Amino acid sequence: MRAPLLKTLRDIERADSDPLRQALFQHLRETNLAVRLVWRIHQRLGSSYISSALVFLFGVKSYVLPGLSARDGNKALAVAVRENARKQVRQLASWIGEDSVAWLRLDASQLLSPQTYGRLLKGMASWKTCLRLYRTVDRLNRRHDFLVSCRSASALFSYVRAKEIFRRYSPSGVIVSSDSNPEPLAFARAAAASRVPTVFISHAYPTPVSPRLQFTLSILEGQAALDRYERKGPARGRVIFCGAEGDSEPMRPERARKRNPTVGIFAPKVILWPQFAALIEDCRRFFAPSRILIRWHPSMLDVPRLAAALEQREGIEETDPDQSLQAVARECDWAIADENSNVHLGVLKAGVPTVSMRELSVLPASRSDLYGFVENRIVPPPVASLSELSLDELVEFFSGDWPERFRMYDASYLIPSAAVIEKVRDDVLRVLVSGRAPIQS
Repeated sequence: MRAPLLKTLRDIERADSDPLRQALFQHLRETNLAVRLVWRIHQRLGSSYISSALVFLFGVKSYVLPGLSARDGNKALAVAVRENARKQVRQLASWIGEDSVAWLRLDASQLLSPQTYGRLLKGMASWKTCLRLYRTVDRLNRRHDFLVSCRSASALFSYVRAKEIFRRYSPSGVIVSSDSNPEPLAFARAAAASRVPTVFISHAYPTPVSPRLQFTLSILEGQAALDRYERKGPARGRVIFCGAEGDSEPMRPERARKRNPTVGIFAPKVILWPQFAALIEDCRRFFAPSRILIRWHPSMLDVPRLAAALEQREGIEETDPDQSLQAVARECDWAIADENSNVHLGVLKAGVPTVSMRELSVLPASRSDLYGFVENRIVPPPVASLSELSLDELVEFFSGDWPERFRMYDASYLIPSAAVIEKVRDDVLRVLVSGRAPIQS
């Protein structure tokens, strides 16, 4: 197996073996009937050839879905699966010119297209390659659990499909916003192996599952993100900073003392509904807000069940999914988010104080303070209940030298966004236009 592909599989195995990913998947199979059914079938089959065939078919989907038209073959290829990643890549595309970016088609509707059937038949005709891939999947399946096996198979087949695309087309580069999910990571590694430039624009701060940076150009929020990445090894390629999303506003901590405030609750990807309902009731009891705005996570793994969780919904508003994070934040006097939520950065950048809450999501205790926000005094220590919250202490925390601390996490804080965008645009276009040889693994 070639080194870039082997390293891709190892990075996916490492990421999805982490307690963080395992906890998210456990919740998904508990709440999603289809996922739970397939998982149980896989469990019953054990480490058998039939079990491996099931995982193999999951990988095949990652081979037949990705599509690119000839008219897009010379553009920068955007590879994004989750909504937060797509949002970040769309932002970058708006900076460099949307006509210069082509999106890899990955949606399930592609399964019914003639091109998909053609790729499937072509792949089946290469029975020696199919057998070799099945043997690789079989080894993965016997070594790992269901989640890791399926995600590794997805990375394997995504890499194979990416190499086919790069042999047929000559994209000016590959743009991704995830460094630890199968499709974007596989396409980025295959691009590097094919001497196609790669651009990574982060949509969240690095976590323990993030591998070290190996892109032609990496666009991060600030120095703190780079420091975290370099715990895994020196960054390879050029690194620049663009800050968190949205425009900057000076922090106004005194807003937290307002009577009958508007309080924003920024929900995590996975919600523990009893705790969520208790949080809302505590907010009402202790702070008598005039409004409680609830913003659901764009990549939420569950469906909102607010009506079932609450008896009284007066004064509670669910925000429009199309409304930006910062637009919601600006309506709030202060906000609440899970201690391991990246949304703290966008809310803080809008000048709104945030409260960090424990146990709103399913992440294990070993992954508390996932981004180091508490350690580096970007947000105050998390509370288990709003009864522990002192608004005077919250105001004091976000006063004084807080802006200097925050700039480590957001290099663009209180800098005109036009200047930041111009620099990022120039650096990205320089990479895409020059076709400079990418960083090799």
